[in-house]
Amino acid sequence: MKNTFVILLLILVGCSSDVVNSSYANYEQAEADDLFKRGWLPSSIPKSSKNIKTKNNLDLNTSVGEFTIDMKESNKFIAQLKNTDKTDNSYNIYKYENGYTAWEFKINPKNGHVKYEIK
Repeated sequence: MKNTFVILLLILVGCSSDVVNSSYANYEQAEADDLFKRGWLPSSIPKSSKNIKTKNNLDLNTSVGEFTIDMKESNKFIAQLKNTDKTDNSYNIYKYENGYTAWEFKINPKNGHVKYEIK
């Protein structure tokens, strides 16, 4: 019985996923950490972006996060995205593709808060 417990514990520990949480005060900090080069977010997000938070699962190659954009730059950013004509609460949902990677951006048009997920 004791051996079974040890084996189950080892299996559970070995199955834990490699998740990396990161926070950046602004675009420059994210760029310095190669966030865009690593493909977790496209470099086309506005350079005014701040409070960038990411949660990247390296095993599953997934990413979710959020950031805030300056409302003055929101139209330029949205122009790069494909409108899905869908909403989620007070967020408008857009798609963006770059190579083999596709992101879903949920943008609150009132305050510039953006939630994203690699799809």
